[in-house]
Amino acid sequence: MKCKKQRTILDLFSFWSCANCREIKEDEIIIIGKRIIGIYYLRESCCYLTTNDEIFFAFSSKLGQLLQEAMLVHRKIVLLIMEDFILEEMGSIFEAFLEIGLDIQIIIV
Repeated sequence: MKCKKQRTILDLFSFWSCANCREIKEDEIIIIGKRIIGIYYLRESCCYLTTNDEIFFAFSSKLGQLLQEAMLVHRKIVLLIMEDFILEEMGSIFEAFLEIGLDIQIIIV
């Protein structure tokens, strides 16, 4: 992956595409019975690019869309915003939320 390397004068005008990058994650929806666990990745670009998180939250169209859908559906939703997410570590917490009857939306920055 050339995105992890620093650019030099020799490849200054080269175009690097993230289309086939293994580091880019796609949104996931896990349905368990009538309950939903949605995992959404806000960064549509490469995770190695640095951005200001405050500006990122303010102008994120995906975050606005997720909040609008949550308001329109009127479901009981737990919204979690995390930097790193490992499903196996959070299993017991999610199990408790699902038993109560809550849907879970995880937004990963």
